[in-house]
Amino acid sequence: MDPLVPGLMLSAYLIGAMPFVYYIGRLAGVDLRDTGSRNVGGTNLFRTVGPLTGVVGAGLDIGKGVVVVLAARALDFNDGAAALAAIGAVVGQCWPVFLRFRGGRGISVVGGAVLAHSPLTFVLAVLPAASGLVAYAVMSGRQPQDVAGVIAAESRESRIVPFLMMVSIVIFPLVGFWLGASATVVLTFTALSLLLILRRLTAGLRQDRGSPVPLSTRLRNRFLYDRAQE
Repeated sequence: MDPLVPGLMLSAYLIGAMPFVYYIGRLAGVDLRDTGSRNVGGTNLFRTVGPLTGVVGAGLDIGKGVVVVLAARALDFNDGAAALAAIGAVVGQCWPVFLRFRGGRGISVVGGAVLAHSPLTFVLAVLPAASGLVAYAVMSGRQPQDVAGVIAAESRESRIVPFLMMVSIVIFPLVGFWLGASATVVLTFTALSLLLILRRLTAGLRQDRGSPVPLSTRLRNRFLYDRAQE
């Protein structure tokens, strides 16, 4: 292994750990750790502060994934090292040292890493989720342009957003394989997807203590909807 790879991973972790979304929330007078879903992520920022602010926050998180991969390539690291940098950034986003290891779900950072590796994979993997969100908005009586109303929902309806996100998470490696990406890139996408699934399943362990809901049900709901309750 290149002796510089550990330094690359540490740098990627610190970039991923920068809690831009949290700071934006604080500037708006909101502590995302104690508001809404209590997730330090763009969706919670979108719901608690506003759509434009949420989009900016999500964009900054996506940028983390893009930057670490492009930086690794610019520094002449191979695809394997770039993959480790992407994983480091996602770990930083999910478990940031700056927030006592209480971070977001890492989805935006993974999206940025996939975008940097393969823009077409990103587009094709996100397209079903975006189409599903628009279709749901239409079927629920909204206009196609009112997708923001579904994202901002704080009811059972809000399950559709994390569910569609999970669809994209699962198919990232499948789309990469279908497009003929290298084995290293496909394995990278697989590792990133598994990391996000692990984060989602374990994110609410503290809140679930003493819950009367069976473990199997909590795990199913967290996997599909990012919450213990349906």
